[in-house]
Amino acid sequence: MKTASPRLENAIELIDNSEIFELSRESNPSKYRILEYELIENLYEYTQLLNSDRYQDMGLEIVETAADCLRSYDKNRGLFTHYFLASLSRRVNKEQAIRNAIETRGGIVVPKKVQKQITDIQLIAGTLGRDIEDEAVIETSAKYLDVSTARVRKLTWLNAQCAVVHNSETEDAVGVLNLISDDFVLEDYVFEKTSLVEIFNAIEICFGRCRRSQQEVVSQLLTLRLLSCPQDIIQLALNRSFFDSTLYQNYINTGHIPTARDISSKLNKDEASTSRTFSTFGKKLKDYLSELH
Repeated sequence: MKTASPRLENAIELIDNSEIFELSRESNPSKYRILEYELIENLYEYTQLLNSDRYQDMGLEIVETAADCLRSYDKNRGLFTHYFLASLSRRVNKEQAIRNAIETRGGIVVPKKVQKQITDIQLIAGTLGRDIEDEAVIETSAKYLDVSTARVRKLTWLNAQCAVVHNSETEDAVGVLNLISDDFVLEDYVFEKTSLVEIFNAIEICFGRCRRSQQEVVSQLLTLRLLSCPQDIIQLALNRSFFDSTLYQNYINTGHIPTARDISSKLNKDEASTSRTFSTFGKKLKDYLSELH
């Protein structure tokens, strides 16, 4: 298993344990500004220590992304470093896509509606596990978008020519990992290189290595957490072995979301025991992902 360098671990610790997350800008403006400046300094060091050249020598991008993240960050949903990296990566991807598009099209920018349609086709291709130009993808996309198959083929051609990319993949992958556990440090290049499909593949492999008694705990608790994800992410998980379709169908039919305590009681297990089982699964998944990259 690869481990982060001591300097990188120290930067991560300083960022994620910053006092700024316990303070509002309005309550103490001067202290908040000091802490914000310290956080940006640590974020700059953090990005320069990553095993990636994408963030080298960035300045304004880090400051602006940090400010955006501070406004929208919810500490109950995971570590700030993960949230920040996903946001910064999304910004870099978007800016690169725009540069590629301008170079390819001589300055002509694809309208947002067209980009959205191409992204939808990409998601459908990912769900079906097929190439974007596969006939099944084209037919399914035509029905979903309510356009002709000829229009879908035109959109796939634009995708190939204009380098339109789905920019939320890293954010989705980090979000799913944080649903499983937010108390770990993976080297951040793992996040950059790991897609949502790869995350689900890894979960499925690690799930298959669990005992049956562990699987019934992991399946229900993981499905419970995935219910908070956007529908396109749930669709990717629906046919996976780790996804509890009974729990999901009950949620669809009744709108009721059970608690972890409800699930433990249903399984005739102590809540602390089910929590340990899920935590152990999370650690095995992290180890697997670290070794994978």
